Amino acid sequence: MSKNIKLIIPQTSSSYLPKALAMARKFSAFEEPLSKEDSYVLSVEPEELLLKHRQLEELYAFSKGWKGTQLYIGDKLADAGSLQSALMVFSCADQKEASIFPEDFCQPAGDPGWGCIRLGKKIDPRLPHSAYQLNDNYAYYWFRVGRFSENQSEWLIDKNRIKTILEKEASDRYIDQCPYFDPVAVQKGVDRLPDSIPLENSSSWIVEYEETYEGSTIQKRPVSIRPKLNTGLSCGDSDLDDAASSSSSKERCIPNISFDDIGGVEDIVDKIREVIELPLRHPKVFEHLAIAPHKGVLLYGPPGCGKTMIAKAIANDINAHFISIRGPELFSKWLGESEENLRAIFDTAREKAPSVIFFDEIDAIAQTRSSSESNRHGAMFVNQLLTLMDGMETYENVCVIASTNRPELLDEAIMRPGRFDYTLEVRHPTPAGCRKIFEIKTRSMPLSSSIDKNQMAAQLDGFSGADIAFTVREAAYNCLRRLANVNDLIEQDVSDDALKELVVEECDFIKAIQTIHSHR
Repeated sequence: MSKNIKLIIPQTSSSYLPKALAMARKFSAFEEPLSKEDSYVLSVEPEELLLKHRQLEELYAFSKGWKGTQLYIGDKLADAGSLQSALMVFSCADQKEASIFPEDFCQPAGDPGWGCIRLGKKIDPRLPHSAYQLNDNYAYYWFRVGRFSENQSEWLIDKNRIKTILEKEASDRYIDQCPYFDPVAVQKGVDRLPDSIPLENSSSWIVEYEETYEGSTIQKRPVSIRPKLNTGLSCGDSDLDDAASSSSSKERCIPNISFDDIGGVEDIVDKIREVIELPLRHPKVFEHLAIAPHKGVLLYGPPGCGKTMIAKAIANDINAHFISIRGPELFSKWLGESEENLRAIFDTAREKAPSVIFFDEIDAIAQTRSSSESNRHGAMFVNQLLTLMDGMETYENVCVIASTNRPELLDEAIMRPGRFDYTLEVRHPTPAGCRKIFEIKTRSMPLSSSIDKNQMAAQLDGFSGADIAFTVREAAYNCLRRLANVNDLIEQDVSDDALKELVVEECDFIKAIQTIHSHR
């Protein structure tokens, strides 16, 4: 259903009214009041909104505080938040229109039709995989939307209900107004889901029960299902669902990132290898010295400085199975399930040792507890983590690494000896580190011979590793924009001669650096 936007502007004594009216008159459908009691009325159709969404946003910012100003999206009275959601859609579509590679802008390659990542995060493009949440507002996974068969031997997926949920979400967030959104493809995506899930003993699904009390008797009623796979488990660079499946197989996950791929952290690499690699490679050294190696290492520092890369590189260096945990995904509303997920991770690490368990942004799951909240769900989860860390002596060839940007938020108990007792600060790279990162990120890039890498590295001083990686990537895009006609590049074959002309110049990097500064 098409949603035009209507803005009613009252006649007011505000000094900003003339400027607001001048902006409103640039739209095609603007009605002047017939009397002093009437208001100005601006109507904007979706086609015009695609071209003038920024002007409308600025106009509403002028007038929203005036008594009598009203905003309608379709027939529904809206507010600034609703307008922002709608305008995000058109802003995203506008960016896609100007993108060098529009086909990759809003959805991952090989998974078409599930909507735009930037404007439709609530409609996950990877919905058909069990590890992904269907919709944050409804707290559903696709496999939770259904019912049991009469004999409870299978779970019947309610595809019509899934479609209704997705349609409502697309409408509520105005995603259906995006010219690139394909509702038919979304429908087909739901149709590709299984019609039912068998629940025999060998099934990889677990039946969830709800307990009710009748006097002193506890009654258990089946209410839903969940996969046996651990949805909080991620393997290096793999997608979550790929990692979960590999965690239950014989295969080990070893990241393909080495220390040669990381720059700016040379000052702590030796310390990392001493604490983690040495005990796993030569345990007899520690037996001889009669000491126990550190089992938990905390990496802390500002975002984008390479904490995750360091954890992957050390796992690669010692050929260790790498388990990356995004903490919040371990949590479940079912009592005890979060702790069970955590225990399963440590069991998997012991089974596939040597292993590295990596808690990414551990402050999300291990914040300070108070004495009054010992039974809180999050506190119980922290208690389980502390218990597992205390038992690490029995986990041969397993090390736990955690990262955080906010070490001050962590519970004190998790930092005591025997747990995360060895901490390393990962700082912004030095000028020499910036030069190293710049060389790593550009080693396969066609650079102009006139670029002075030392001078360029000096301009990157103060940047994080992630900032430098963005700068290099944006410079390549600037080169494309400067030398190639976007439409020709998309529609025609690219010859080898045309590729040879694509050489990244210093001006492309300067422009990229300015982009970074403008976003700070």
